[in-house]
Amino acid sequence: MTFQHDLLPGEPIMLVTLFEDFNFATDLPHSTGATFKLLESVNEPVFLIDDLQRVDIALDDLTTAASITSRGDNPLYHHPKIREVLFVTSYETTRMAIKGLTTDTFGNVRARLFDTLGEALAYARSKY
Repeated sequence: MTFQHDLLPGEPIMLVTLFEDFNFATDLPHSTGATFKLLESVNEPVFLIDDLQRVDIALDDLTTAASITSRGDNPLYHHPKIREVLFVTSYETTRMAIKGLTTDTFGNVRARLFDTLGEALAYARSKY
């Protein structure tokens, strides 16, 4: 398994975890599709937590992923059932790319960075 999606029971939080063997070229379309499917099943907007702690993402993959999730006809990170996208990573290149998502170029994604999953969960829980 290269990724996992979880809706936390009783909470408006969706957790997407990417594992070490996640391949952006082949797995991103499947992961994004699974996220869309889960978003359509929820009754209220959720915090989407992308746990990227296990993947050191290459620059080309960051660029591709940002474009797919934030631009185009149906960008995931602008889905009406997403309150905010919370990213968990310590990789500096990934952190810089995520900051870029909040610019006009990527539609000003409502995104925040966290060092740990616990911090991201605490933030989301403090907001609902």
